[in-house]
Amino acid sequence: MAEEQFNLRPVGVRMRCDACQDGEMVSTDGIMLTTSPPLYPHSCNRCDRKANLRVRYPTVRWLSDE
Repeated sequence: MAEEQFNLRPVGVRMRCDACQDGEMVSTDGIMLTTSPPLYPHSCNRCDRKANLRVRYPTVRWLSDE
């Protein structure tokens, strides 16, 4: 086995609202629902639509340059 380094870059990810198509779904209160799989309550910052999503948005994903 050998350790190997590689380049990563962070990318911000947001979820657009399906209802108004203008707002962004934002995690509310940092709560996680103990369902299987876990869900995170969100609300739209424009129209206040509510949804439970599998990922807490906004989030950061790491992309490899390879």
